[in-house]
Amino acid sequence: MVFSRIQLLLGNMDFWHEHCQLPALANPSLKETAVKILLATDGSRFANGAAAFLAHLPHAGKIDLVVLAVTEPVHLHGSDVVMDWIKKNQEAERGRAEEACQSAAAMFEGANVSVECRIVVGHAGRQIVATAKELGADLIVVGAEGHSVVARMLLGSVSDFVATHADCSVLVVRPNKSAGEPSKELHLCIAHDASDSAKRTITQLGAFDWQHHSSIDVVSVISLPFTYMDPPMEFDLEPIRTATEQAVQFSTESLRALTDDVTYHLVEANHVGDAIVRFAKQHNCDVVALGSTGLGLINHLLLGSVANYVLRHADCSIWITRERGQ
Repeated sequence: MVFSRIQLLLGNMDFWHEHCQLPALANPSLKETAVKILLATDGSRFANGAAAFLAHLPHAGKIDLVVLAVTEPVHLHGSDVVMDWIKKNQEAERGRAEEACQSAAAMFEGANVSVECRIVVGHAGRQIVATAKELGADLIVVGAEGHSVVARMLLGSVSDFVATHADCSVLVVRPNKSAGEPSKELHLCIAHDASDSAKRTITQLGAFDWQHHSSIDVVSVISLPFTYMDPPMEFDLEPIRTATEQAVQFSTESLRALTDDVTYHLVEANHVGDAIVRFAKQHNCDVVALGSTGLGLINHLLLGSVANYVLRHADCSIWITRERGQ
């Protein structure tokens, strides 16, 4: 199985050049088309941090922004006194939701952003995903607790639900020193494996004007083969290194249309997701951007994928890119 895997990687070197054309970052239409973004808020400091982070992203073109707050339904029945209390409580909750939306919307005053506020009732995660689909959103932005390993591993969180079930790209913003600091240079880590999803990540990032506002590390991970032989088998990985570098070089050069500060890294590791998480931590990255495949039933259940692993283990913000409608 190990030999088969390596032969597949090396069997046709022309594969890399055929599938790794430069993303059309310099295409003016990318920045002339409005980007549709759904920003979810509940008025918490995590949601406010996500709004501030988005507000200070250097967008090149117009953004059509919908700020969404979701209130939980109450399914209780009782006396007139109880029902009156429930009604007042729901009115108060809606008032807090309206205040949260207006507070988030105010962060975009003066920017090339059209803002609409919406309040809906229902399960938070499902309503965010459904509203994004209704709007045809390109990106969902949600806040999440970021410092607790237990919090990041909880599968029932709203941010996890949205990242797993949305059919568009999702930016999960965790609290860090960069949120809300317009003068702070953002440090991006782009995980690149020469796949279509990796190219899509770079193309989608091209909708924002990163010039002079960011540094970008492009990281490719060569997954080392596992063997259970004594003595262990030795493999010549140099052809894989060369092929990977040649493939990713196309995208690395295209990123210079976004910012001059682009560095390529090739990492060898047994676990791709863990290697990306470790790199982001060691290099103090603010955002890790990586592609995800379509959201079929298996992908919903497959928690071992690279994107899901990075989402749960990284302590920085995560930008998971998808082709809308996948």
